[in-house]
Amino acid sequence: MIGELASLTAALCWAIAAILYKKSLETVDSVSANLIRSIPAAIFVFVVALLLGEFWKNSYVPGWSLICLILGTFIGLGLGDGLYFLSLRYIGVSRAVPITGTYPLFTAAFSIIFLEETPELLTIIGVVIIVFSIWLLSRTNSQNAMNIKDNKKGVILAIVTAVTWAIGIILLDLALRDINYYLANAIRLPLLVGILLPVVLCSGRGKVLVKASRKEWLMLGLAGTIALGVGGIAFLAGISIIGATRSTAISSVTPLFSTVFSFYIIKERITLRIVVGAILATLGVIILTMIG
Repeated sequence: MIGELASLTAALCWAIAAILYKKSLETVDSVSANLIRSIPAAIFVFVVALLLGEFWKNSYVPGWSLICLILGTFIGLGLGDGLYFLSLRYIGVSRAVPITGTYPLFTAAFSIIFLEETPELLTIIGVVIIVFSIWLLSRTNSQNAMNIKDNKKGVILAIVTAVTWAIGIILLDLALRDINYYLANAIRLPLLVGILLPVVLCSGRGKVLVKASRKEWLMLGLAGTIALGVGGIAFLAGISIIGATRSTAISSVTPLFSTVFSFYIIKERITLRIVVGAILATLGVIILTMIG
């Protein structure tokens, strides 16, 4: 029961963070927002790893594993989360979260293509359900040309986000064969800050860090700590207790939480199509992860 609760906690953390991200992204660009939320999250996981003594237990990190960790951090957290923030801005929480949450679909596809795995019947069913859910979530009733254009951008960004997350997860999985997860997390989040800080400064976005209000720093920092810190640790606890397959399947209910939160907290317009799409996306991901 504890493992299931930990996995649900992770899903809840990710949904809450999505709401905080959306409210902050109205005034802060996606790259700067990614940096701002990563700083307190990096401090949090570093302190946790330090308190648990992970640095002293694991002083050696193989070169190949470190390369995979660096690439996975850049692609998954740097590029992927930046695109995720943009999709939130264009199409909102209730649609962006379910679409980006279909990354297990692309993970399965990469396994079939590059690892020559033979797809099972349930895999095909899960893929069909997810594709249909994306189609539902990508449609809009708006007749406004600008809204239609933004909708298309948001959907494409959300799908690309799912692809980059899948690649990042594969690279992280390779790194975790030789690195403890706590240690890997304590390395990759400060690494993410190190990657994003030069990008923000060299692109002229440095003034955003100064002009961002205390409220924006607080909301983004809290969101990062909740999603990457608390959510990541809860997810890890779930994996250690009930296994990766069950933990991933349970935590994939994030879109359902985010749909409810987006309606009640930030007052997004929720249609029956969005609700059905979120449910189908969740069901498809559960099917894929349960047989993965």
